[in-house]
Amino acid sequence: MKNLRMLFAAAALVVSAPAIAQTKWDMHVSWPPNNFHTRNALAFAEAVKQRTQGRVEITVHSGGALGLKGPEVLRAVRDGIVPIAESFLSQQAGDVPFLSIETMPFLVRSPEELSTLYRISQPRMETVLASYNQKLLYLAPWPSQMIFTRNPVATIADFKGLRIRVTDRNNGEMMGALGMVPISVPFSDLIPALAAGAVGGVQTSAPTAVDSKLWEFLKHALHTNHTWASNMVTVNLDRWKALTPADQKIIEDTARELQPTFWQASATADQDGQKMIAAQGIKVSPTDPAVLAEMEKATRPMWDRFMTRVPEAAPVIEQYLAAVGRK
Repeated sequence: MKNLRMLFAAAALVVSAPAIAQTKWDMHVSWPPNNFHTRNALAFAEAVKQRTQGRVEITVHSGGALGLKGPEVLRAVRDGIVPIAESFLSQQAGDVPFLSIETMPFLVRSPEELSTLYRISQPRMETVLASYNQKLLYLAPWPSQMIFTRNPVATIADFKGLRIRVTDRNNGEMMGALGMVPISVPFSDLIPALAAGAVGGVQTSAPTAVDSKLWEFLKHALHTNHTWASNMVTVNLDRWKALTPADQKIIEDTARELQPTFWQASATADQDGQKMIAAQGIKVSPTDPAVLAEMEKATRPMWDRFMTRVPEAAPVIEQYLAAVGRK
């Protein structure tokens, strides 16, 4: 009888003990394991696991291992195909044109201005993402963009007819205004496109040039800083709401605290990438001021067309320009 009472007591303790719920999320990342955005995601996942004491565990799947192409990510998170993902912001512009606001040519000229644009545009961005059943956790920029080509570019006329890889509609419109032939190619398909000769130029950043070993195909680069691009990490709202308020706060705080570190990682990756591509034989040239002036003049009408096509962007751009002291 004594043993039976002990058995019942032990069973009661097991029943009454609070269960430790564990949430496991698989996270899509398009970039290779060594890319700084992937490392950012890994650092975020590890911090979340530690700070929630293992209650929330995020497994990062890099290199597009979950089978998603860039433009599919927003819908995949919305529909719960993946609970959390890192995506290239402007590649989602087919669904949400507002998300390509940062790609307006020469709108943003520095990381500091980009931070200002985010501060002003983020409330609208969060509203848009909520309509796609997801929550924004953090944003991290790519370094400034460059134009990689097989042959040197000395004048704007040298762009004419160049079949160039672009990432979104705005980039394509810009390159078309400069006389190039824009070809939309996801990162995962870039190397085959270069190898097949489908594209002869690439608009991208130095870290991506390193990831794709562009020096095997292209030998010249112009540092134009003509546009900016960023990645975002979003989580499916249904999965988010299933968390306890305490864990939600921990994850939000972690994302906010780590975001400046992720921005610094971008700057470091740019410096390292510039050194690597130069060491591998790509000749990086500053763009002649006269050529830059021509590029700005040719593409400036895009701002007005974008604000007409995406009216919710107009007040954001106007407020941003006032904040940075430009018209």
